[in-house]
Amino acid sequence: MKRHLLHIVSLTTIVLLSVVLFACKKTELNPDSTTLVLKVRDDLGEVIPGNNVQVYVFNDSTDFRNAWQSGILGTAIYNGLLQNSEVTFTDLDHMQKYWILIEYEKDVNGSSVTLNNFFTQHELKNLLEEGAITTIRIDLSPFDTGNIAFYSTEIANQDNLSVEIFFDNVWVGTIDNLSSTAPTSVTDPNVLPVLYQTAGTHNFEAIGSNGCVWQGTVDIQAGVSFTAYNLPACDQGQINFWTPQSELIAHGNLTITLNDQDGVGQLTVGRATAPSNCEVGADILTVVRPTGKYVVHATSADGNCVWVKTLDLKEDCQNIPIEFSGCP
Repeated sequence: MKRHLLHIVSLTTIVLLSVVLFACKKTELNPDSTTLVLKVRDDLGEVIPGNNVQVYVFNDSTDFRNAWQSGILGTAIYNGLLQNSEVTFTDLDHMQKYWILIEYEKDVNGSSVTLNNFFTQHELKNLLEEGAITTIRIDLSPFDTGNIAFYSTEIANQDNLSVEIFFDNVWVGTIDNLSSTAPTSVTDPNVLPVLYQTAGTHNFEAIGSNGCVWQGTVDIQAGVSFTAYNLPACDQGQINFWTPQSELIAHGNLTITLNDQDGVGQLTVGRATAPSNCEVGADILTVVRPTGKYVVHATSADGNCVWVKTLDLKEDCQNIPIEFSGCP
């Protein structure tokens, strides 16, 4: 009888232990909600003291950028204070992408230095795992108070609105309307502000909706809090490309590109003589682009012929047509 009871107790213990183990395993793999834990460090990798630094979470990239540029943070879907340099957000949607905005005023030898995460880690590249805790470390970067306003007062640029602006290879927004006067602040109408830039030379590129491209640099000087850059008038020129029919018969259609990435079209019909500068026809490839220097590549369909030419494109129809003949 005693042996029988021991057997029953042993079986009961095994069953209960199995239930406990199963329950622990289920809890471990399936927490109550999809959770994001952010561990934030300053530019030296140190913990941010206190509990007055706010962290904002957005589920739309446009809302995030607008909030970063304007300081209006009402579109954030979550916000929380750093506690010992950490903050936790729960009940997130695992199918949603998120953008994080953090700004911290750090005291350095009695002076205030702005740190933020815009040019480092502002976007969660991967979706969160459903029902799991995801922990991410974000390191802030220092920024001075050098603010830039891109704008344009040139009527000639009207047909190129909107103009997308890339600053240090990061898209920062668009210029959607012309300005009547030069701005004196990043809050002036019709400007695109780029905030908190460090002193030094920065690269920018602007791309208009009608094909104009501006490239250049902006110098930010220490102690100068505001710089304005006016996009000059975008002038365009026309260039004609052509090839003899014999070239097409021997090697196939020619594909033309500018600067290795601007595929402008093909020559599929040859002709006997050069066209005029402004001539248009089925046996000519006419290209209109902003004035400036280009590298032109023409490649035959059979791959045996590649021409490389340089082009200094002038305004309107001042450009002599370019011929592709005599397979190199």
